[in-house]
Amino acid sequence: MDHTILVAEFHQSGVRSFYFKNKDIPKEEAERRSKEFLSKLEEEVRGFDGDILLSTEYFFDLMIPQIKKLDAYFSNIGFELNVVYYVRHPIALSTSVINQSVKMGAHSLSKLLADPIWPKVTKLRPFLNALGKDRILVRPFATSKSFAAEFDILTAIGYSGPIADIERIRVNTSLSMKAVFMADLHRKILGEAAYNVANRRYLTKIGGPKFVLPPETIDLIRQQAVPELLWLKDEFGIDLDEPVIDSDLSRSTVPEMKKFLDRALRDFIAGIDTGKNKAVPLPVLPKPRFPVKDWIKKSVLKRGKVSGPRP
Repeated sequence: MDHTILVAEFHQSGVRSFYFKNKDIPKEEAERRSKEFLSKLEEEVRGFDGDILLSTEYFFDLMIPQIKKLDAYFSNIGFELNVVYYVRHPIALSTSVINQSVKMGAHSLSKLLADPIWPKVTKLRPFLNALGKDRILVRPFATSKSFAAEFDILTAIGYSGPIADIERIRVNTSLSMKAVFMADLHRKILGEAAYNVANRRYLTKIGGPKFVLPPETIDLIRQQAVPELLWLKDEFGIDLDEPVIDSDLSRSTVPEMKKFLDRALRDFIAGIDTGKNKAVPLPVLPKPRFPVKDWIKKSVLKRGKVSGPRP
């Protein structure tokens, strides 16, 4: 079952969470599914002697009252709440968050490059205050990733059974540099309508260099991240190494990245015209009031920039 449904019951945003809005789940339905999940969970754990592994990225920013509510719930059904919290260097984390935000159509790329976002590691403070340090295990994500995160978390909680045969159910695929630019273009043309599952599926098929941030953005993150990195070291004794970015694009300035966008779109559109991109069809988009493909060609190929009418 989808653990994220518990946002309705335990997260401070409750049924008003953007998750339910994006999934087009009405508030009443979100509340019903959450209660149904808890009812099934309580039934399954009766007489159960093992551990419950509850995994959802939406609980990273819980506030103290919600943490205490979650703690009380599990205590009432016979379990002690412990937290495994994975931390990444802010540069790596922001790169991932920006990639995901553009893929989901949440923000424009230019805005994110000028004002990068990432979940601050100091979000751990409420967990410390509500549960105490002895019930929190902090793990560097870079270390776990080399082992496979799904195996690492099982090892971290003391699971000693076989793990080689455990199958990954879902992998969150990051977009390449070309795909990020294409997703950003979709949003510029269509606004919120660009958020489309079919679009995301086709975007993940666009290959090329991996998405990296320009030096200007990396410098911003590096400066802003100092307090949280010091806090993490003081509180948990963990030093996060800055990631090594092995890409020519990492040395590009923002204007140079814009030129890369133009080249990427030119190559992609040429591939569509010649049939080379048959495995990557045009995206399934709501029909706009003007021909999208022709407009992309006209604005990108002739003027070298994205500008023009909006639907």
